Amino acid sequence: MAEFIHLILGPISEHVISTTTKTSLCGETYKTLCFQIFEYDLKTEEWSKVKDLGSKTLFVGYNSSFCIKDTTGVIKGNCVYFTDDVLEWYLETENGGGRDMGIYHLTDGTIEPYFTAASYSFLTPPIWLQ
Repeated sequence: MAEFIHLILGPISEHVISTTTKTSLCGETYKTLCFQIFEYDLKTEEWSKVKDLGSKTLFVGYNSSFCIKDTTGVIKGNCVYFTDDVLEWYLETENGGGRDMGIYHLTDGTIEPYFTAASYSFLTPPIWLQ
């Protein structure tokens, strides 16, 4: 089991949001199991666990991580969109990386596949354009 931490400072509030990704590693495969989200209040200097993002959505990945509030209905609220960022697998495995991307739903802890086509890159992980 591996853990990855992303820090996000967004325009949504006066908080820093930290996501911890739990990833299962098994031989030549790996997959994200869940996210834990914590919010740091800059005024009180305390961390608290976030169980509901409301209409906010987190995007986490290797190149950038950010938080937005969608008003168009195109992006699912109360979710974490994630790209594959296990860099070691891009160079150290025969098939390369790019296999672990999806949408984590905070309401029930399920993961919905986001991009299911083959995306095995030996050079770079997928990125979010902000």
